[in-house]
Amino acid sequence: MSATLGFTPEGYLDVPVTKPATEYFDGRLVQKTSPLGAHGRLQGAMTFFLMTWNRTGPFGWVAPEWDFDIVLHDGTVARVVPDVAYVPYERIPRDQPQLAQVPRMAPAVAVEILSPNDPNRPNVRRKLDLYRRSGSSVVIVDEPTRSITVYDRSEERTYREGDVLEIAAMPGFRLDVAEYFAEAED
Repeated sequence: MSATLGFTPEGYLDVPVTKPATEYFDGRLVQKTSPLGAHGRLQGAMTFFLMTWNRTGPFGWVAPEWDFDIVLHDGTVARVVPDVAYVPYERIPRDQPQLAQVPRMAPAVAVEILSPNDPNRPNVRRKLDLYRRSGSSVVIVDEPTRSITVYDRSEERTYREGDVLEIAAMPGFRLDVAEYFAEAED
């Protein structure tokens, strides 16, 4: 497919609907890798912990496999589908859920989960750059090393079991890394 995709009547980028999802960035269509069981459990556990934190506010929208049409500085649009995403209510008001269907912005926090032997790892790195250029904090869960790397603003920090993860874009969010991986194993 060409690098110029059309738009739906609703204004969303018209990327083919596939399972797993197809994304569009860097002028290419990229189908996400079909997740295996461990990936799904890690995604479910991250969604659980983010939604549990969100209930203390609530602070914003949290969802897994959420489509985002990111309008880039040159006016082009990229479609990404983070494994889990967060957008604060300041950016998409709680009383305007229609704006949260396919936001035309980057998420405040994008979580991507790396699986062993994932052939899409180079694409995840390209998405990491796209998210960061768009102002997102990025959380990379690396299943094989049982570590989580957070790219917040210009900082990068890797957390391991025994550490407590914090994300500047999510005030008060704290995640015990060992507890997270244990939850994903249950």
